[in-house]
Amino acid sequence: FPPTANPPSKQPLLTLLKQARAFGLGVVLATQNPVDLDYKGLSNCGTWFIGRLQTERDKERVLDGLEGAVSGAGGGFDRQKIGRIIAGLGQRVFLMNNVHEDAPVLFESRWALSYLRGPMTRDQIRQLMASRKATSA
Repeated sequence: FPPTANPPSKQPLLTLLKQARAFGLGVVLATQNPVDLDYKGLSNCGTWFIGRLQTERDKERVLDGLEGAVSGAGGGFDRQKIGRIIAGLGQRVFLMNNVHEDAPVLFESRWALSYLRGPMTRDQIRQLMASRKATSA
């Protein structure tokens, strides 16, 4: 969904973003580089989850898209205030902006920890399956 090029997927995706709500369909766009997304599509998104941004250029692109989305929904947009909030986001802290709410909300995700060790070795698989092999014989 690049802002400059016109790949075959761009027009159908833009149409989908514009018309999805009418049919009860949600579309998720996720990127680490907001400058890689077309601002026309971004302004059609009603709910935004914004994490820590690496560059000022990314922040400006997100603010442009948010401004378009909020003004399209008839709401007020304080660009400086939102810009300060986005600039101050820490790790695992997100800004959620929903066009149906009065103000954006800050929230923090919880730690997710997995105790999985990773791929098993052949010996570990053999040891795990030994009991099944004995009962099937």
